Amino acid sequence: ELAEEAAVANETLADDGAVNRLDTAALMAAGESKWVEFKASACCDVESGNRNKDLEFAVIKTIAGFANAHGGTLLIGVNDDRQPVGLMNDYRLANQKRQDRDGYENWLTTMLVEALGNVVTSNLTITFDEIGNQEICRLEIRPAKSPVFMRGQKTNGDFYVRLNNSTRLLNTGDALEYVRSHWK
Repeated sequence: ELAEEAAVANETLADDGAVNRLDTAALMAAGESKWVEFKASACCDVESGNRNKDLEFAVIKTIAGFANAHGGTLLIGVNDDRQPVGLMNDYRLANQKRQDRDGYENWLTTMLVEALGNVVTSNLTITFDEIGNQEICRLEIRPAKSPVFMRGQKTNGDFYVRLNNSTRLLNTGDALEYVRSHWK
């Protein structure tokens, strides 16, 4: 039943029109899906303890994929085994001036604006929860009203989409067909 609830895009409307959001622990228990993704870190390589730009790229492409599909939830600080691992190492590396939630949210927002733009970044919500004495960053991504292209150091215009429980880069032909059918 929990997995079914998560499959309803994490939100349902109550009788009074209010949105009921599944709590973070329930999303973790249900596991990754078309609408939910876990990342242990957004910038800190668990093995080396150093900054890893590939992790930042993975977060950005996941957000772009959710925005280009049907929206979704990204939980940072949760490993693939559904366990909370927290954000302390990310806090240490993400923002040298403020190594806390506020500094992390600021760093994350700036990174997303640079890679996806202001419009996409304004269409998501960042919150924090504490699970098992670990802080978790929760990003709620709403579906984009137009295609979202990712800007990077090596490319300008990669198109990612969430396909089932993974985020995939579409080639030009597939991206054009997806855009035609998705945004009619």
